[in-house]
Amino acid sequence: SAVNVIRQIIKDCDEAITVPDSEEFSYVYGDGQYHIMTKAIAQYLRAEAAMYAISPLLGDGTFDQQEALTIAADALSKLLSNDYSLWKKSSDNYSAYALYFLTNPNDLRSADKETIYGAGQVAVWSNCGVPIIAGTATAGSCPTQELVDAYEMANGQPAITGYSDANHLQPIINTSSGYTEDAPYVGRDPRFYATIFYNMSKRGTSYINTYVGGTSGISSTNIRYTCTGYYMRKYAADASNRNSNQDGYLRFMRLTDVYLNFAEVAYQVAGPYQNVSGVNMSAADALNAIRERAGMPNLPTGLTKDQFETRYRNERRIELALEQDRFFSLRRWKALGSNAKVVTGMRITQNGANYTYQRFAFDARQTAEDKYNLYPINTTELNKLKKLTGNDWQNPGW
Repeated sequence: SAVNVIRQIIKDCDEAITVPDSEEFSYVYGDGQYHIMTKAIAQYLRAEAAMYAISPLLGDGTFDQQEALTIAADALSKLLSNDYSLWKKSSDNYSAYALYFLTNPNDLRSADKETIYGAGQVAVWSNCGVPIIAGTATAGSCPTQELVDAYEMANGQPAITGYSDANHLQPIINTSSGYTEDAPYVGRDPRFYATIFYNMSKRGTSYINTYVGGTSGISSTNIRYTCTGYYMRKYAADASNRNSNQDGYLRFMRLTDVYLNFAEVAYQVAGPYQNVSGVNMSAADALNAIRERAGMPNLPTGLTKDQFETRYRNERRIELALEQDRFFSLRRWKALGSNAKVVTGMRITQNGANYTYQRFAFDARQTAEDKYNLYPINTTELNKLKKLTGNDWQNPGW
């Protein structure tokens, strides 16, 4: 079963962690860094495996929930006690959240103590670029309106709590938050401004005009222009161009993930506000640490487990936006149908000094059925398994 595989992963990680520290293998780096294994990576993997073991997708009731919580808490505690911490340095032009992704993590942890496993530099300016930059190849991964809607207001209140129609064209607005459809980009979570280029946002001294007919206007045919009304800003340096790529670096594993993974296990097993021994924090404390770095207020107290789950899942979506997490989280939660079938964009028209905002839906995605929670097993491998065991090992629905 999947849980047996998870147990083996945790066992392997546990054995790696118990190996005596040496120059070749510990929580720190020696001379090399990229592609080097550390005990921090083992801690990350065992905590994530425990989270999956009790998830709606893979949990089958055979993995003890308290054991999962103990693992998640221990992993976070060990990382914090071995000099891992959230990046909090900012600059004149970039918030701490933005600057973190622009900083090379290959520094032997001299400054970047958040990254657990880093990767190479990206070229957002070209591959997910804004067309006002000469030489851009494509607009690439364009953020959806649903992602934009997920960002809270800076006061910590959700701006939009859902949709009253199947096509997401009629948002349910939290009127007490201060959000208005006439000024949708004002007063949002600071991470919004670090992650997404929107109409009349600035790249250096240049404005991004995404309105119809604008210099970066929306288009359904030209791949250099956004199809949703938004461009990717995460990892993007304002000064990057074809002569000088100053864009940022991918992170495959970072301390924030471990905070989030702990919170996901903790709220399910102990509740949102219960202090967990071994790490001396609650699920809410873990999220608040992430929010504090981002410049956001703490979550409200007194949330029910279901209410906290909603806020937790949204927090994960925002913090890890465009980091290849959402694909897997929706499947782990078995939440594809309600989150991935419909996506929308924003078409903006300019009327003098004013703008008119119109939401529009793309064709419904065909990959939101339950069968897409798991990959299909390759036919060649499937036939081998069937020949050896006589059983059909294909995943449900395939």
